Amino acid sequence: MQSPVGNRPILLAGSGRSGTTFAAKLIDSHPDILLRYEPDKALRTDAIPYLPPDHPDPEMIRNAAEYLDELLRSGNATASGSRPFFRKSYRGRLAELVHRGWSTTARALDRVAGLPVPDLARGTTPRYLMKTVSSLWRTRLLKLARPDLVVVHLVRHPCAVVASRLRGISLGRMPGDVFLDAIFSAGRGGNFGFDKQTLEGKTIEEQMAFAWMAINQQVYDDMHQHDDYRLVIYEDLCSDLPAQMHSLFEFLDLEENAQTASFVNELQGLGDTSRYFSVRRSPTSALTKWQQELDAEQIAAVREIVSASELGRRFTSNPTSG
Repeated sequence: MQSPVGNRPILLAGSGRSGTTFAAKLIDSHPDILLRYEPDKALRTDAIPYLPPDHPDPEMIRNAAEYLDELLRSGNATASGSRPFFRKSYRGRLAELVHRGWSTTARALDRVAGLPVPDLARGTTPRYLMKTVSSLWRTRLLKLARPDLVVVHLVRHPCAVVASRLRGISLGRMPGDVFLDAIFSAGRGGNFGFDKQTLEGKTIEEQMAFAWMAINQQVYDDMHQHDDYRLVIYEDLCSDLPAQMHSLFEFLDLEENAQTASFVNELQGLGDTSRYFSVRRSPTSALTKWQQELDAEQIAAVREIVSASELGRRFTSNPTSG
């Protein structure tokens, strides 16, 4: 049975601080896209685990299908009202103005009133895009639940992720949890030659590097043979944004358009920003920031951990990459 949310929804998934917000807004710049920004943070479920088993039973797959449909329908202020806003083909001009005003008000009152944000979609059916960091482990399960799901898996240099997380912790913007217990309890941590007790004795950056490796390598192993899965390296995306967006839109079966081209040109003309969750910034401004934020000992420790995985060696095989 076809889901009411339409065909071939897109899942953009990555671990925290991998650039998923930036990538989501790039894809959202397409007029046909309807973005759901981390709806799984507000709309949670106990019907499927965050770290599903390798062989989920039919009931879990059905629950995942229902949950994904609910997430794609979600109209909460965070999921539906993330900035910057873009003109959409499925809304008229008046509906666009109403949606933006409603979204801004709903976000301002979200903690108090929890106002829903209507999509105001009319005529053409939008293409749904769900951006998530919370459900990255669930990628394979969600794909089993929705076989037409198109997956974009965003991966950023592990040193950059670790540096950004450490900066977020120091600013009070990020939690310090690494979730080693959950990873090993779900049987997801034993494929790289490390045990939980050994890791508990290591530094927080080494633990973060291990978590980066365990989750991203698992998703890659689960998904890389699917034709509708695309691994996107954040550094590649930012280094050649026009060409990378052309390739990504071709993979997603999205037409190139003037609005996306204008947004890409705008971003390339911007400088750096000190805002932690900023989207409007130069794509290349933060690519090597981690080299100043981590010392040589921390970088070497992260490299040693992640080099135990195929995905990690993509970043550590070149000495100039850190």
